[in-house]
Amino acid sequence: MVEAETPRRYCNLIPGLPDDLAAECLIRVPYTSHSEMGFVSRSWKALIASNSFYAERRRLSFSDRLLCLVQPLPTSQIHPPEPSGDVDCKPDTEQPTYGLTVYNATDQTWQRISTPQNSLHVPMFCHCVALPSSRKLLLLGGWDPQTLEPVSAVYSYNLITREWTRAASMSKARSFFACTAVGGNRVYVAGGHDSQKNALKSAEVYDADEDEWTTLPEMEQERDECHGMSWRDEDKFWVVSGYGTDCQGQFRHDAECYDPGTNSWTVVENVWPFAALSPRCTAAITGHKGREWHWFLGSQQLRLQELNSNEEGGSWDVARSVIRVPEGIDGSNLPCVAGFGLDGEGCDEVFVMGSDSKRPGAGGVCCAGEGAFILGRDKKWRHVHRPSAFAGSPYSASYLVL
Repeated sequence: MVEAETPRRYCNLIPGLPDDLAAECLIRVPYTSHSEMGFVSRSWKALIASNSFYAERRRLSFSDRLLCLVQPLPTSQIHPPEPSGDVDCKPDTEQPTYGLTVYNATDQTWQRISTPQNSLHVPMFCHCVALPSSRKLLLLGGWDPQTLEPVSAVYSYNLITREWTRAASMSKARSFFACTAVGGNRVYVAGGHDSQKNALKSAEVYDADEDEWTTLPEMEQERDECHGMSWRDEDKFWVVSGYGTDCQGQFRHDAECYDPGTNSWTVVENVWPFAALSPRCTAAITGHKGREWHWFLGSQQLRLQELNSNEEGGSWDVARSVIRVPEGIDGSNLPCVAGFGLDGEGCDEVFVMGSDSKRPGAGGVCCAGEGAFILGRDKKWRHVHRPSAFAGSPYSASYLVL
């Protein structure tokens, strides 16, 4: 039963039915129709705005498991072909235009989120971060698609109302930075580089409830192309690897961990063992053996390694078990990884998506993309059919359960 924060708001949900039974009916409506539900009545609008409504959807297994991706648009969506002509399978030589994609793992559907024309162009290489408590997506930083300069802009998209808003900007323009959500309503960013390609040590945190940014102490090291991670059961923000201004492409082996309790950073050695590979192909998992970091490596022999936290010793032990990533993912590009939970609480599955070696161009117009898979709790890969319109290799991914 959906327990209302203010019971009067949910009176007479459906005339002739008790409110608890009416709520049981409404939780079965897919999230894509929730926007229209808000126009039916004030009580329906209040219902779909409540956290208890979505908690009940999860409890009764009616929730939608969403993978949210920032990926390049196919050429046909940027420059549609003439009605009488066929799609030409030529490589896309233009600068790619990015869009926001949502894959619903529950009903296995793909959707492109529309953006306001002439007022919002999805930045290249921006981060996509999901905020479960407010059911919103944030797009942060990246490059301006026209000037190719780093931006500080932050955009917010409400998955329920389908509304875009301009959120408070970061204090610094940055790209290729570490970024992750912590605690449901806070987003941390750190490192990356500025418009002069200088690696950054700066960090800040966004309060989604207040729409405010707060500057954090600087990290110990500059970290360009670093990766941000966190676990659901702690408030700490991890920044993995990266490199300094004078060490382009030589990725560090250590990480830095920010603790909001002490407002300080701690350097942790020997976390990222691959000096020639970007660390962004990772997923933080809370598994049966405790906290685990899964590394998905882009090479001809893609491998997965688990790094398990040793709380007593404060060290990191590499598990030697190896799981091969399916060959449908092109090893020449790092895959995009996101972990998501079946119940909205823990992480039971991992979504991996990379480029498709068979597609002819950057937009994947001609051939259906096949480079998407889900690794389940049983350690087996399930293929995800990816239509050609959604074949572009994504830069960032996040997950949300509605």
